[in-house]
Amino acid sequence: PPLLRETLRLRFDQRPEDERRALHMAAFRWFDSHGYLDEAVEHALLAGEAEAAATLVERASQSLAARGELRRLFGLLRQLPQAEIAAHADLQLWGLRLSIAAREMQACAQGIERLLARSGELLPRQRHNLTLMRATLAVQCDDSEAATALLPQLLAIPDSAEALALGGRANLLSWIYLQLGGYERARSVQAHTPPLLVAAVSRLGLASGSLQGRCLVGLSHALEGHIAQAERVYGEVLHESESRGRAFVEPACMAAALLGEAFYERSDVAGVLRLLEHRVDVLERLSIPDSMLRVMSVLASAHWLEGRGVGLPARTAQG
Repeated sequence: PPLLRETLRLRFDQRPEDERRALHMAAFRWFDSHGYLDEAVEHALLAGEAEAAATLVERASQSLAARGELRRLFGLLRQLPQAEIAAHADLQLWGLRLSIAAREMQACAQGIERLLARSGELLPRQRHNLTLMRATLAVQCDDSEAATALLPQLLAIPDSAEALALGGRANLLSWIYLQLGGYERARSVQAHTPPLLVAAVSRLGLASGSLQGRCLVGLSHALEGHIAQAERVYGEVLHESESRGRAFVEPACMAAALLGEAFYERSDVAGVLRLLEHRVDVLERLSIPDSMLRVMSVLASAHWLEGRGVGLPARTAQG
């Protein structure tokens, strides 16, 4: 009951500081040993054990990301002192992903520069992950030239590369090859990247996942003029993503954006509006610029063909 909770909290706060810390330490150990990550991190910090809290988050990061729980991971990351994040290169790399997710591109670029300055201290897999973040930032900024310049480094895979990194690399390579007109190479990258597991969890729904990769395969067909083949791929990805729940929202967004373009190419204007209008806000938050430009162009054209040249939804018109 709330009253009992407040009474116990008041009595706890009246205890000496060293006793409170000891109790938080005991709680941290219990929650950690029983698999309660969030509670363990909270009590480790309250016990003054920031290093232990950072280690917990670092240890859990791969499995959380694999399950599509990036928001939870980022929430834990925000609780850590900056000094602890700076002391852990892996946490700094996750911080770069957090900056991109929050559309803080300048902060991400600055974080990349800080890690590049100490690249000699990084492990090979960490240096590779840093290259992936540099390429990801380039894609998010729609800078195909900067992404392409990283191609040799992306192709050099360290033996210690993680499954998430391999998946992310495959999708980045496919995107770069599409910009270069290498449609078959874009498909080949996906075909030669086997299904990967992270902490026994499939990486299907991640930005580094195979559902995103299948969208890129579909886009390669569309760019070659094979719209029906592309539409079939997009539709399959959208159906599978939506059937798997919220953790798969990113591939669902990408598939919807590309499927809307395919509908427009075969003059299904009603299908475009039905598919995209109610998704605009989510697409704007989660899509890369390339996809969002396609969405806005197709939506604007569809409204124009429907005789509503100035009748775009407010959010779309402002975007």
